[in-house]
Amino acid sequence: MLLSLLVIAMPDNVSINHKNHFLNSSEIQDNYYLISLSNLPGGHGFYQQFIKINDPGSLGINQNGSNIEFTALNNTLLYAWIQSLNNNAMTVFVKNYNDSSSILLKVLPYSSNVLSSTGYTGEAPQLSKIYGEYDNGRYVFPFYCDFKGNSLNTGVFINNSVNSQGSLIINNGLKYTPTGSENNCPFMYSKEIFSYVTVQAYGNIYPPVYTNKPYDFHGYGLGSVYNINKNLEGIGRFCAQTNSQAGITDPIGETAGLNYGDYLWSLTIGKDNLYGSQYNASGLVNKISEKDNAITPEPIIFFDQINSVNPINFTWVRTLTYLPSGMPGYLIYNSPAHYFSFMERGLPYGTPWYLDVFGSKYHTDGNVISMWLPGNNYSYSIYTPDYSRYIAYNQYGSVNSGNSNSIEIKFLEITYAVYFNGTGSWNLSVNGNGYHVSGSIKLCEPYGNYNYIAYYNGNKISGNYTVNGNNVYINLPGSHGNTMVNQTMDNKVVKSSNTYNIIVPGILIVVALLALTFIVLKRK
Repeated sequence: MLLSLLVIAMPDNVSINHKNHFLNSSEIQDNYYLISLSNLPGGHGFYQQFIKINDPGSLGINQNGSNIEFTALNNTLLYAWIQSLNNNAMTVFVKNYNDSSSILLKVLPYSSNVLSSTGYTGEAPQLSKIYGEYDNGRYVFPFYCDFKGNSLNTGVFINNSVNSQGSLIINNGLKYTPTGSENNCPFMYSKEIFSYVTVQAYGNIYPPVYTNKPYDFHGYGLGSVYNINKNLEGIGRFCAQTNSQAGITDPIGETAGLNYGDYLWSLTIGKDNLYGSQYNASGLVNKISEKDNAITPEPIIFFDQINSVNPINFTWVRTLTYLPSGMPGYLIYNSPAHYFSFMERGLPYGTPWYLDVFGSKYHTDGNVISMWLPGNNYSYSIYTPDYSRYIAYNQYGSVNSGNSNSIEIKFLEITYAVYFNGTGSWNLSVNGNGYHVSGSIKLCEPYGNYNYIAYYNGNKISGNYTVNGNNVYINLPGSHGNTMVNQTMDNKVVKSSNTYNIIVPGILIVVALLALTFIVLKRK
């Protein structure tokens, strides 16, 4: 099984105040951090990605870890389960797509709380003030139980300790204590059975008071209910056994190397091997392995075959999706250490614009988009939804994160041709700007409404036109051979389907729409 460990350590000068919006996100102050993954399982489906974040406060993560979300690059929210959290580090499991090589960590405003037992971000039961209040583990892991409440979930586990010499108690956690002989100790087992799997439980396994036989079991793991009932030693795979040092055991033998105590206990059943691992809040403590040649589907069992006065306590148990590479792998991921800021110039205040870089899409209606990127070269593209009015001068480019960069994006206002067609010498005024014209004139105008006065053939002709994404044509009467007296003129264009009906005095002309707007004069 492959379990990628990513360590994200942001630099000391990380900023959490830049306005940094993902495509289609709401207008709030957000920060996004790109996390690149490796050793992906491939294929379809989901797996559980383990992420360790060093110094979470430097990213703007609050002390409860309640203001974070994880998303795919298309902004789809991913289920995440916070396993541990302190000032130094935060560990999270994210339910990620098998073929997704990048995910985004989204840090919301500091006072936010998105933790929920049914939402996308949750936490281990013991982290909440009320046990299990924000525990969403059932959405993250294939199999999960947090032993919440004071009775066993009989839909998940079967309790076989009713007549045993010992106790098995559910009270916001699991505690079991054997007090009798090895033949009559308490145990419980899952209804679901597993073969190739990683099963993990968080709890405290104490050293036994004494052992009767070298393969008496003490802890939890996978095992045959039939053989446990028959009290046959050496059957099953367990995370701790009877000697003074904890270890793993299977039907063939045992391997020591783990420590007794309060840990996350992990047991991976591979194709040919059995792996046992221990984790504390800082990460991996020990891992050991041995050959395992008897892979058969078995339930998860909590079992103590030893006469012991020390109870065994567990908080939760889960399985991870088994990955084909077998033994868990660990990837130390250095955080994005290069800060990039894209600064917009030229857009009116409040005009949205968009940035696509390294497969991530951002947008803002402000003038800055910023992010952290790892050390590589990345291409980017810039655009605005108001593409018929504005275009970025450096619409496409590349950034090199070998050095921190500030990129200025210059937006230009698009202009459209406005043609006044006439003959001879005449004068024109458009929105107060004067022109002396010989024949015809072409103006370049941005979006807007315009008023004009033409002093043409001894006549004063006034009118207006609108530039809204197409070129504009205005034919003065002389260009059509018309003779006109001094009158006020206006323009009337009535759109009908894909044609324009252009009304000229006494004439109706139907012109097919070819992305051009024809504006002609009508005598009043």
